[in-house]
Amino acid sequence: MEKSSSSDYFGSFLETVKQSPTQATGQGAEPLRMLRVLEESGPVEASKLQSALGLDLLTFSKELESMTDAKLVQVSGEPGQEIVSLTEQGHTLASMQASSA
Repeated sequence: MEKSSSSDYFGSFLETVKQSPTQATGQGAEPLRMLRVLEESGPVEASKLQSALGLDLLTFSKELESMTDAKLVQVSGEPGQEIVSLTEQGHTLASMQASSA
């Protein structure tokens, strides 16, 4: 059962990468980087995550929205002080990514 749930998470992730707005600009690895940064840092303020990823606000917002829609990250807190963290699915994918590196 866990195998199929991991593949479901991976399917969600692949769909996120496929729809990633940075893919069109040739960067496309932003979802992977976001997972890795959040896995290493734990929950972090959205503005600090944006800075760590080196993305402009529009690109970051679109990436964050697609990762949230895929249920890989969650956003909590007041506007301007949002905290981004990995969901269980996001942790699973981040672990899979780390073990394949």
